[in-house]
Parts: sequence; C-alpha cells; structure tokens
Amino acid sequence: MGPPADDNDKRRVARMAALEKALEPFVTRVDATANARQRPTPFAQRRVAERDLIEEITNAAQKIGDARDWNGESVYRTDGVWRVLTTVAHSPYCLAIADLGRALRVRKQAARELAHAAQRAKVIELAPNPHDKRILQALVTPKGRAELAAAGSAENVWLATLLNGLGDHELKATVRVVRVIRQRLERAARDLERHKAELARQDAELARRNAFLAD
Repeated sequence: MGPPADDNDKRRVARMAALEKALEPFVTRVDATANARQRPTPFAQRRVAERDLIEEITNAAQKIGDARDWNGESVYRTDGVWRVLTTVAHSPYCLAIADLGRALRVRKQAARELAHAAQRAKVIELAPNPHDKRILQALVTPKGRAELAAAGSAENVWLATLLNGLGDHELKATVRVVRVIRQRLERAARDLERHKAELARQDAELARRNAFLAD
C-alpha cells in the first residue's frame, strides 16, 4: 500500500476537476459548432437531391432500354415503331397521321416517318379513310397483333418483378413527379423553338431592311 496522498496532491486533483467542469460547456459548444459546419445546409441538401433525382431518372431510362430477356430480346420496347403500334392498338378510334402525331407528341412530319416505318415493319397498315380518300388512317395488321400478344405477357411479368414491393401510393407519387418533369421539359423545348423562330424572323427582317437600304 503506497504512502497517503499529501494535501498538495489533493488540492491539485481538486483544481483539475474544477477546471474540467468549468471548461465543459465551452468544449461542448465548440464540438456542436464543428458538427454544424460539417452538416450541409438545407439548400445544399436540396441541390444534391435534385441532381440525384435527374441522374436516377436518366440512368433508369437507359437501363430500361437496355433490358433484355433470355433470348436477347428487349423486354420493354420504346422504339418508334413499337410506340406507333401500341398507340394505334390502344386507340378507341382510327388514327390519321395528324392524330398519331398528337398522340405521340411529335410533329406531323415525324409522325408520318414513324408510321411509314411501322408499315414497312408490317405491324400496321396505312389505308385510305372511307370518307376521305386523301386521309390515311393506321390499322393494326395480324403481325402487329401477334407481336403485341407475345410482348404483353412477357412485359407484364417483367414489370411485376421490377416494381415488386412498391406500393400504389409510391407509384402514383413517382409518376406525378416524373410527369411534371417531362411536361416542364416539353414546355422548355417549345419555348426554345419559339425563341429560335423569333430570332430567325428578326434576322430575316434585318436582312430585308439592309437589302432595301443598299438599293
């Protein structure tokens, strides 16, 4: 057993304990400040979440387009011919080229090109409208119906597996978010086209005036 602590040792220990207790609030405050500095602000967290969302959408879209079954066939086709076929097949009435363009949200010229590509693939037929022979309407061919039937069951199984465990509320909320993004992108594209058209008009007007002054 060692010698008993003298009064100086006891006083030294007491002073150290009192000093630690006095400094404790300051140390806690410094640690809290350091943690606050390391934690991102709500604005920074929002920016990160926005980038993550767009990256996830683009990556998921690419993976969906690349997905293949055991035979190497696309399990969820998004090509132009398939979009024409499914749009025509699901329409409650016969679609003319202009109707097809509106349904696909593309210009009439692009709709015409897609329709003729689908006709060359023999999944639809472009037949004259009985009431106006100048208008061509799209009709699904037997080959088109066979391809829809074959792809439908495989697609349903793939979708059920892919989205297994996601509730109806989650799906609906996700659809709403992605739809808003798509609509805003479409609106931005239309605004850009109008801006380009206005610039072209101004350039043409300036060229006309310069030509007039040169004469």
